[in-house]
Amino acid sequence: EMVKLHKTPPNMIELLASAQAAYPTSEESTIDPQSPLPSFLELRFVDDTIKSLQDSILLCFDFLPAASSPTHRLNTRPTSGTIIQAFKNAIINLLQRFKMEIGAMILYRMELECLRRTDATIGEACFSLKRVVGILSSVEQPDVAAGPTTDKKAFQLRPLQESDRIKAAFAAALVYYLKKKLELLYQQQKRREHEEGTTRGGDDNTPTRTFMYRNLFVTLYPYLFMTQEGLQLAYQLGYLFHRTVYTTPMMHILGLVVRRVTSS
Repeated sequence: EMVKLHKTPPNMIELLASAQAAYPTSEESTIDPQSPLPSFLELRFVDDTIKSLQDSILLCFDFLPAASSPTHRLNTRPTSGTIIQAFKNAIINLLQRFKMEIGAMILYRMELECLRRTDATIGEACFSLKRVVGILSSVEQPDVAAGPTTDKKAFQLRPLQESDRIKAAFAAALVYYLKKKLELLYQQQKRREHEEGTTRGGDDNTPTRTFMYRNLFVTLYPYLFMTQEGLQLAYQLGYLFHRTVYTTPMMHILGLVVRRVTSS
């Protein structure tokens, strides 16, 4: 009786299978395994993977020990311990000061090595994708109605060369560096502007040239950020509705197309 109670009727399994085929999930309806181009959902997964990698690189610098203040007294000869500690403090301060630049160089080296091995960035290689160069060339085709041959535009793909890999890795590191550096600079200038605004007073209220440049940057950065995000959204919508094969403005500038890795 217990077996009969928990036994699923055979027709129930068929009903569940037919219902799943009639109403697929959003992931199943978005991904087309027959298409050589990745779906919009797959590209979103790639973007999340790349952002996680970039955040992990910067997070490594946060685990560095804090630089300790010198403890030697005046008119005393420095010992080997104080010299080593001063050298450690100089290295830590250097890494903390230029962590954006060092992180960009590390990202460039990692992406270039992955591109040389798989023709894809690290995020794209995780989802079996690769990059190719898209070339828009003219092809002569005979026109039966007109008689002579006519030139028609054709989109051709070719494998990456070493120069393409270097440009792709450099562009990935450059975009990452500029976004992080400008965002950090904006936060610092915004905080400094607020501190100077609260302490500024007295008779001398004439703004200096540095203050004017800082105020201009704080004013223009939100519009620059909005323009960059708007272009990114426009390319994503264009790719989603099959209006373009380029996923980002930088990919369009470099002429690179992301596609699936197939046997052909």
